[in-house]
Amino acid sequence: MIDAGVPETAAEDNARALNLFAQGDADYVTDDVPAILGRPARTFEQFATDHAAAEKLLSEVNYTAAVSINETPPLQLKPESAAQMLLAIFNLAGLVLGFCLGSGLLVAGILFAARRFGYSGADGTLTTLHLSRK
Repeated sequence: MIDAGVPETAAEDNARALNLFAQGDADYVTDDVPAILGRPARTFEQFATDHAAAEKLLSEVNYTAAVSINETPPLQLKPESAAQMLLAIFNLAGLVLGFCLGSGLLVAGILFAARRFGYSGADGTLTTLHLSRK
């Protein structure tokens, strides 16, 4: 392992772990599999035999199998979720508009205050918008 680039301490730890396995350190049986599956656990030989028979059958049928575990299902758009999505879009648009309006008012207020209280660097033109009916 060291020749393959594994650090010496990691190689030593792996060697110790494999030595413990060889001595039977992990040689115990729990009842977790039967408790979870609701049936007795199978030996590796039973699994391999069943798997080989299944592979033979699948190869004859021209069937492709796919198994997914803990995979999130694709998004299903329902009327409730579409309405929630539209509401979220309008909320986000409102937040962006509010932020733009607030920051614009803040900058205008700072420039107005600077001009009103005589800050010398505020001599630049201030764009104002006058709305009136004609």
